[in-house]
Amino acid sequence: MIRILLLLLLISCDFSPKLHRDILNAQNLINEQKYIEATNLYEKILRGLPAGKVKIKVFYKLGDLYSIHQDKYKKGIYYYEKIVESSDDTLWIVKSQERIGDLNFTYLKDYKKASFYYKTLVDIIPKLTDFDFYQFRLGLSFVEMGQYEQALKIFNKIKLNPLHKYFVSSYYHVGLTHFKNKNWKAATETWREYIKREKRRDRVVRAKFLMANAYETMENLSKAYSIYYSILGEYPNTKVIQNRLNSVYQRKVAKKR
Repeated sequence: MIRILLLLLLISCDFSPKLHRDILNAQNLINEQKYIEATNLYEKILRGLPAGKVKIKVFYKLGDLYSIHQDKYKKGIYYYEKIVESSDDTLWIVKSQERIGDLNFTYLKDYKKASFYYKTLVDIIPKLTDFDFYQFRLGLSFVEMGQYEQALKIFNKIKLNPLHKYFVSSYYHVGLTHFKNKNWKAATETWREYIKREKRRDRVVRAKFLMANAYETMENLSKAYSIYYSILGEYPNTKVIQNRLNSVYQRKVAKKR
């Protein structure tokens, strides 16, 4: 089906038979997982293409080939950015901005650039289908940059919408943002609300571990000990919990002397 659609597109664009063959051969190379050969052929094809929809698709193919199949993320971004700069097709622009945002966030850890693209996607009206994801990623990007107030604005906004895909997760991340900002009391209060809503036990255990850590930092050792003990046997690393329990116990004894 992909081959037929591609052929129809090329015929409609009145390209030469050689160009038809080259593009079909490039797709065949991808199907055969010969990604470097496909990349080289698409690069060659690109040099002979005029501006237009097919050129945009070749840009996208090259973006995918470099970023997904060769781990050359910056090179992939270069081609996705070409689409953003030269296309007037909203669908292709959005697809490219999604990829640029994800590559910067997930692989390059360039949260400043990631936040720029996620903010751009969030601001599009009417809301895009994946608006919830973009908004959530925007909040995470702010956390990674240490912009905690900006992150809290995003996560607290999500908390107001029970229909949001990340409604429950937002409670966890509000708590985590407070925790990173050393606002231990606010962190524990938010995680308490999160635990009421979270159904996955492993995530509850993770939150309780952080709560215990926050209580320990606040010198509420009895509370910290109680929470650590409650997840003994459930936390992935039992030795870590045993060490924390021993440490808290020794501190409690020392305080009584």
